[in-house]
Amino acid sequence: MKILVCVSEYPPRASGIGNVAYRMVREFEKRGHTCTVCSPTGPDITLGNDRMMERLGGLRPLYFWWRVSRYFQGKASGWDAVWLHWPMFMEGSPFHRAVITFHGTYMGFKEMAKELRSSFFLKWYYAIMGLIESQYIRRLNNSNYRLVAVSPRTATELHSRGISADRVTYISVGVDTEQFRPTSDKPRLRSELGIPKDALVFLYVGRLTVPKNLFQLVDAFGEVKNRLSRSLLLMAGNGELEKPLSRYIAERKIPDVRLLGFVPHEELPGIYGCADFFIMASKYEGQPVALLEAMASGLPPIVSGIPVMEQMVNESGAGLVVDFSDPIEAAKQITGYMSGSKASEDRYRVRDYVERTMSSSACAERYLELINQVEVSKE
Repeated sequence: MKILVCVSEYPPRASGIGNVAYRMVREFEKRGHTCTVCSPTGPDITLGNDRMMERLGGLRPLYFWWRVSRYFQGKASGWDAVWLHWPMFMEGSPFHRAVITFHGTYMGFKEMAKELRSSFFLKWYYAIMGLIESQYIRRLNNSNYRLVAVSPRTATELHSRGISADRVTYISVGVDTEQFRPTSDKPRLRSELGIPKDALVFLYVGRLTVPKNLFQLVDAFGEVKNRLSRSLLLMAGNGELEKPLSRYIAERKIPDVRLLGFVPHEELPGIYGCADFFIMASKYEGQPVALLEAMASGLPPIVSGIPVMEQMVNESGAGLVVDFSDPIEAAKQITGYMSGSKASEDRYRVRDYVERTMSSSACAERYLELINQVEVSKE
């Protein structure tokens, strides 16, 4: 089968959405299917260059999907099936049949912005994007489209936009459990990054953006550092908060926080291999890919209590849910967790949980079932 995949980011420079697409493409190709990937960086069809996309900031999704709508008008029949990742078509879609994955909704981001001390501009941005998204979503409630939600919360948000329950399938983002696995090579990996052998390393991986609640995360780490002097925080990723976060850390004089910048996907296993725990303070997530990768790598999660992450902690029986709004209380909870035996036992629980429920192979099979239902040849 020839499958067209359209996604607004793709490796080598990608975060969660692009990495999900990349993993599934690899799984499809293992099964003998041919994939054509369209993104701002290709690799097969390139629409919208990196420099232009960076200049556009929050308007990047609209620009990319506008380019997609123009480029594929009248060309969709060149593939047997089409898979779209979180499209934002302001006009009609050029694809009459497709599987469409939503990694969240702008309604969810709008609600998150109310909880944070977000700027007036950001609140209006999410509101406007939400209105555009609503118009598009309403056109998808028919049998020509199969919609995928990467988390139960995203599914609920789609239902609230008028999508009937039988149109939405929940499929986890999945993780490559061969690529991401526990390592016995931690001393060498730490040596390469200049990390002391006896350091207690917390790791964050993801975009440096407002929904990730990064200022409260580093505040909590600062309090942990006061209690556990050998603690160190690694933060891998880039985004619009990179410079503000760096200034904030310097002004607060929070020691042993290292901003690693963007780390290519193929190098991430080594970064996870350096760490002891994964930490995430997000206010909103669809389903965080980095959290799954960390758990597959044997890192117990320390996360905020938003539904998707709390659910994963509860289902796996491993990790800790923390209220990051109070840094001192958060630090007490984290250090208490460290002092017990559960933290070391959780390393085995998290790996087992991901292998059983969220492997890329299992997710690919579910996607292919849906793709077969909306083949272009069935029109």
